[in-house]
Amino acid sequence: MQVTNTILLMLMLSGAIFGVGVANAQLATYPLAVSLSNTYQTVPVGSVCTSGGCTTASQASITACMSGGSPPYSVIVNRNGNRDAAGATQSCYTYQFTPSALGTYNIQFMVTDNIGNTATSSAVVVATSQGGQYPPSASVSPQTMDVAVGAQTPITLTINGGVPPYTIGVTNNGAAATSTVTSASSYIYSFTPPVTGDYVIEFSITDASGATTTQTSEIFASPGGSTVIGNGGSSSTLSVAVSPTYKSVAAGTPVLITATASGGNTAGYDIFLYDTSGHIVAQAQGGTLSYTYVPASLGEYYGFTVAAYDASGALATQVMYIQTTGSSSYQSSPLSISVSPPSTVNSGSSASFVITATGGVPASGGNYYLVIKDQNNDVIGAINIPASSPYTYSIPTSLAGSYAYNFEVTDSLGSTATTTATLNVAGGSGGSSSGGSTGGGGTTSTGSILSLTLTPPSGSTEPSGVAVPITASVSGGNSAGYDIFLYDTSGNIVAKGQGSTLSYTFTPQAGQYYGFTAAAYDASGNIATKVTSITGASG
Repeated sequence: MQVTNTILLMLMLSGAIFGVGVANAQLATYPLAVSLSNTYQTVPVGSVCTSGGCTTASQASITACMSGGSPPYSVIVNRNGNRDAAGATQSCYTYQFTPSALGTYNIQFMVTDNIGNTATSSAVVVATSQGGQYPPSASVSPQTMDVAVGAQTPITLTINGGVPPYTIGVTNNGAAATSTVTSASSYIYSFTPPVTGDYVIEFSITDASGATTTQTSEIFASPGGSTVIGNGGSSSTLSVAVSPTYKSVAAGTPVLITATASGGNTAGYDIFLYDTSGHIVAQAQGGTLSYTYVPASLGEYYGFTVAAYDASGALATQVMYIQTTGSSSYQSSPLSISVSPPSTVNSGSSASFVITATGGVPASGGNYYLVIKDQNNDVIGAINIPASSPYTYSIPTSLAGSYAYNFEVTDSLGSTATTTATLNVAGGSGGSSSGGSTGGGGTTSTGSILSLTLTPPSGSTEPSGVAVPITASVSGGNSAGYDIFLYDTSGNIVAKGQGSTLSYTFTPQAGQYYGFTAAAYDASGNIATKVTSITGASG
């Protein structure tokens, strides 16, 4: 009996050892890889309307399936350079979103396995109208105005999208004023306040598909004044003309806006140009104002209001709109990137790379999306950088050697430009460039790489029915501040906090598997991830 038990014990031990050996062999044979269900797709933006009615919005869907490495895998999804989703999985992860505007969306999957191996893969989603029409939207000018009692006040309604003809109803302080049917995209309602007071003019628009929208203008009437001012006893009326009143251009195309005042009291004019937020973007004295505007984002409407005053204080207004398209691009020059590395740095210090990207069409806010990879093609940084202005990116070093880094920049149209820079690291213990990246990413305050630990370790078995603490600890990187998030296998955030440590407690059930992914960000936006898996003990 003793011999039998001894043999059984040896078999059990050899089986355990053999199991570890097979796992290690698989890890060595099959590197971590990511495959996507589709790398390019087109979807319509928002709801699509026809004369038969409106359909629901379309959703882009991309499934990333992982192979090799050591599961479970943590997945982070960036959309146009901004983190949009995250989760953990044993095999595949599906990301879905509904585009809200025309344009190109660059989707990047960043995957980390259980032992820290990383892999990335990217897809492109192009949002188009696909021949449909958008539900109607409208704008009104002026939105508010102070006028004199008895002064005729034109209110301009501009309609975008939808299916003409449009039925327009107008109410004055809730009472029906007029209604009309038109296929034109612009409608002018003239209102003359009979007495002092506050008048709310509401426009309701219904298109041929039955889709509706509303807009409101508020008029404040006070005694005195007139919008008809004589010039030397004449009865000419102040007016202002704007050119163009509407223009559709590609993003990045300069548009010259010209406003011209005439009539009224010609002794002098003051002309102001306002954006949709009510900010003055240009002003001039005299009969003409010129202003050049460059719209940056695809599939957007930009509205401007011109207000002209004559020498007697009379006011005339006019509106104009610019729409950007997603079908073509204006580029003053092709997208390009240049990187200047330091000549040589000592091991243990940070190396500062000066990066300049120009041309192409920057995203809204004037930024490009930059991805930095080391010589093993591992992503060590993904950030937004300003267009045209030099940007300094620091990478900490450890061992002496020569290291090559790849820098890839992407603009709002999905165009890319790449370059490679070589860093020479001197001193230290000799080292070798075969060790891969010197590490890092982002501007650091300590000269060290952002690091994250997660306990208990992956593969742990914990007593069932007993509370188990999970602790995430972060160090290095830019230590001015940290944000830590903990996700379950469904991608839900179960805990989050600021500081270097995050603690979360849960109670495992017998025989159940649990996976968690921790993601930590430092003050420079660098990210570190770690996964752990826990099984509730049976019996």
